[in-house]
Amino acid sequence: RGGGREAADLVGDELEGCTIRPCLDWIRSPDAQANATVFLAKFYGRVELLNLLAASPDAGLRPTLFHLLLYEACGWMVNPVYGSVGLLWSGQ
Repeated sequence: RGGGREAADLVGDELEGCTIRPCLDWIRSPDAQANATVFLAKFYGRVELLNLLAASPDAGLRPTLFHLLLYEACGWMVNPVYGSVGLLWSGQ
């Protein structure tokens, strides 16, 4: 199964002090949490995603950063020229 190890690394229950776990509280479904995490890991790269979240000076800001990264990645998928700014301009 492709990507199974990444998903286990990023959203596994066995990880204490996980950088990503607190970022997923606003997503209700465990499947949606896994999908969002794998999507971002594939978009930014697993290590880069973890580095971006870990670089936050305040751990309390990480969920907001995760949300923004997810919005930006979705923006680039919908509008590859302008990204999330293109979504704002178009009113979507």
